[in-house]
Amino acid sequence: MNTVENIKIIYAEDYKNTNKKQLIKNFYIAFTSQNVEFILDHVENDVHWQIVDKALILGKEMFAKKLKQMKNLRIKTLHIKNIIINGRTSAVNGVVHSDDNINYTFCDIYHFSNAGENAKIQRISTYINNLSIGNTDVCYN
Repeated sequence: MNTVENIKIIYAEDYKNTNKKQLIKNFYIAFTSQNVEFILDHVENDVHWQIVDKALILGKEMFAKKLKQMKNLRIKTLHIKNIIINGRTSAVNGVVHSDDNINYTFCDIYHFSNAGENAKIQRISTYINNLSIGNTDVCYN
C-alpha cells in the first residue's frame, strides 16, 4: 500500500518485477493524482483509447483533452488487483473509490507498441462499471 497526494493506493508488491508492470502501476498512480504529463510521456502519438460504450479517443491531443476533462474526478482510493503482462498486451483490473462516494470497478487492456520492456502504450480498451448505481450493498475485499 502507498499514499500519493492523499490518495490511498493498494497493489501487490510483485509489480516491481518488470518494467511494464512498474509502468502500468505508475500510469494508474499518475491518473489518480492527475499527472497528465507523465501519462502523455508514456503513450504513442497515435494512441487509441476506447472507453467501451462511452467514448473513442484518437491521438495524443484528444487523449490529453479527455484527461483534462476528468480532472473533476477526485479519487480517494485506488485498488489495483491484478496486472497481467503477455508480450505486447497487458490486462489490469481493480476498484476506484471517489471522494463523492462513487465506486467503480475497471478492467483495462493495454497494447504496447512492441514487446520490449520500454515500449509505449499504443491502445487502451477500458471497461468500467459504476457500482453506486442501484447497488448500495457493495462489498470489497
